[in-house]
Amino acid sequence: ILLLLLLLVSIITTIPPSPPTKTTYKACVMDGAVVKTHGMLAAGALLTPGKIVGTGELWAGQPAKLMRKLTEKEIENIYKSAQTYAKLAACYRNNLLTEFSSN
Repeated sequence: ILLLLLLLVSIITTIPPSPPTKTTYKACVMDGAVVKTHGMLAAGALLTPGKIVGTGELWAGQPAKLMRKLTEKEIENIYKSAQTYAKLAACYRNNLLTEFSSN
């Protein structure tokens, strides 16, 4: 659950003012590596120091490398996914606060 919360927080913090990026389950971004706007790092990927995931790019592997450009539909889905995670985080936070205050 803690890993899920950390993922949610990382996604929520990428919502406005800047467009979101997507780093998936168990992906690792090492020091000095960057995921730019609308960039996506696949599950289990290892982005090594100094690597840059460009705008609208999908990277995967260990070490990660460019697989392909994302389609417009996939970029739209990054926004939908971020909104869904933000809603789930709010629900979880509200439930957690309710449970905590009732103890």
